[in-house]
Amino acid sequence: MQLQKIDVYIEQIYSGNFKNGEGRFSVVLEVMKDGKPITREHYRGYKGTTKNRLPLLACIEALKHIKKACEIEIHIDSPYMVASTRLLDGWVKEGLEKHKNADLWKKYLDLAEQHLITISQEKRNEYSPAMRVQLGMKELCMIEDFREENEF
Repeated sequence: MQLQKIDVYIEQIYSGNFKNGEGRFSVVLEVMKDGKPITREHYRGYKGTTKNRLPLLACIEALKHIKKACEIEIHIDSPYMVASTRLLDGWVKEGLEKHKNADLWKKYLDLAEQHLITISQEKRNEYSPAMRVQLGMKELCMIEDFREENEF
């Protein structure tokens, strides 16, 4: 059985220092049907996050909306995501908890398990102009970044 192909486009902006700032991301999920793209958009903002957690949070947000097994290509301008996903199998073998952002990597792995995922580093895509407008919207609610250690 051939898996459905979904392209995920992610744009992000981050401000603050590397270890503690705020960031926003916009996600577009695209499926082709009868030669035409069908898209769904999601966006979110986090405060109290890091520059490396933000793209991981964006990928998790995208994967949460894909309910059946698919072939997914994630288009994102994040060297961290590209490099880290190449190392992820090794991290799991040696103990994921030894690595930064282990809480989010666990969530990512749970959501990614059923899919065939590739990640491409891209600065711009066809949706970038509209996504940049969305990221600048003042009414985007900023929420506190989830941290595993903050759970009750």
